[in-house]
Amino acid sequence: MQKIKTLAGFTLFETILYIALFSLMAVAVLQFAWNTLDLGTKGQSFRQAHSEARFVSMRLNNLIRESEGVNTVDSLLDDPAGKLVLEKLGSSDTVTIELQNSRVTLTETGGESIPLQSLDTVTTELRFTTEGNSTDQSEYVGYNFLLQSEGNESKRNVYQAVARIFSGASIRNSGL
Repeated sequence: MQKIKTLAGFTLFETILYIALFSLMAVAVLQFAWNTLDLGTKGQSFRQAHSEARFVSMRLNNLIRESEGVNTVDSLLDDPAGKLVLEKLGSSDTVTIELQNSRVTLTETGGESIPLQSLDTVTTELRFTTEGNSTDQSEYVGYNFLLQSEGNESKRNVYQAVARIFSGASIRNSGL
């Protein structure tokens, strides 16, 4: 009896079918991974913008609460490029809060400007308002600002996040 040899292996059609199925699965996995990374980058941008906005807001609230009053002559109130000059408690020194180079900065009398935010974000608007006055010990300073993550060549515009903060604080006068 003669043995019949059978060839083991895949046919051309089976090989092409397996390659096509593997390619489809690889594309699906890569698309899922890309979307996951993209979502993470967007989330990081959002968290950074809102975290810096909260920090700037808390810092402004502390400065306002610790001041004696607002110097309305030197301050620029209700303007998109706002400037607030606060008189320090028990001193003739002042603290100036303003926009410089799209950053919220803090400048004490005779000192250098200190930015309150990182270089990764920009502030496009800063407005201050005041209500009440220091004589009746009910002075309130309100503010709002628009902070956004800065887009550059390495980041697409879809990764930009915007935070708008409306807040304020009452000045704790020495007579209270």
